[in-house]
Amino acid sequence: MNKVTLIGFVGNDPKTASFNDGTKEKASFSLATSEKFGEKIYTTWHKVVAWNQLAKITMKLLKKGSQVAIEGRIVYHEVIHDEFKQYFTEIVADSVRVLDHANTKGSAPVEKITEVLTATVKTFAKKPKTKKVVTPVMEESMPF
Repeated sequence: MNKVTLIGFVGNDPKTASFNDGTKEKASFSLATSEKFGEKIYTTWHKVVAWNQLAKITMKLLKKGSQVAIEGRIVYHEVIHDEFKQYFTEIVADSVRVLDHANTKGSAPVEKITEVLTATVKTFAKKPKTKKVVTPVMEESMPF
């Protein structure tokens, strides 16, 4: 299973891009997470992308400094430019939860922001149900 949960601070205002004549939206931003080992604090920067409806909402609500919890998956990319390979890692967000509501764009109440983000994720993250076929195993066919 490819699943990641990150809690951190947005490093820059989300940037948007449109694809397929505007039918697909992409928002990307950096996210800083920190860990403390003894007296030292280590910060790691992550590239986060959100697609379609979640992208539109993150563009409206997030700004540099917003504290968020991201759930998603890790995606690796390899790009070749002039015979040189470059590798990129990004987090594709399935859900975004705003933790620091005082540092968001707009004036929507906290409950409404969380409700909108959660509803959007549930709507767009659902996968179609598939019917499972279970074949019974007969005792005679077991090797032990």
